Amino acid sequence: PFLALVPLFIAWFGIDETFKVVLIAVATVAPMYAYTYLGVRGVDRKMLEAAQGFGLTGWRLVFGAILPTALPGVLMGLRICLSLSITGLIAAEQVGTREGIGYLVTLAQEYNRTDYMVLCIVMYAALGLIFDAMVRLIERYSMPWRRLSVTR
Repeated sequence: PFLALVPLFIAWFGIDETFKVVLIAVATVAPMYAYTYLGVRGVDRKMLEAAQGFGLTGWRLVFGAILPTALPGVLMGLRICLSLSITGLIAAEQVGTREGIGYLVTLAQEYNRTDYMVLCIVMYAALGLIFDAMVRLIERYSMPWRRLSVTR
């Protein structure tokens, strides 16, 4: 679990923005790679042969056939990685910082202000919903053929 790396990253990078960025990057690189890999591996070989039969090679093959087919897996990976990044952000902001929502949660905990803690949790939830809506918007415009077959 990437949260186990928090003490090590604090020792290496200190408690500043570098620590937060590295923690979030470590949390999201492996899942994003895995979902992208699975999306590309899921491309039908017959479709690739047909695209090559129509003369697509090199970058035209990648952007014309492979990427559109792998895009659902890539976007699912992006959605999951965004939720992991919010989790990493929460963990990073609650450790020795003097700014951010996590710092407000820590202050609210010190002063026993559960109303502020709930407000901060709602703010994190809203952040997650905004990120999810952004990915859905990207899905809608980057994969117009899915609107015809999938109802939400």
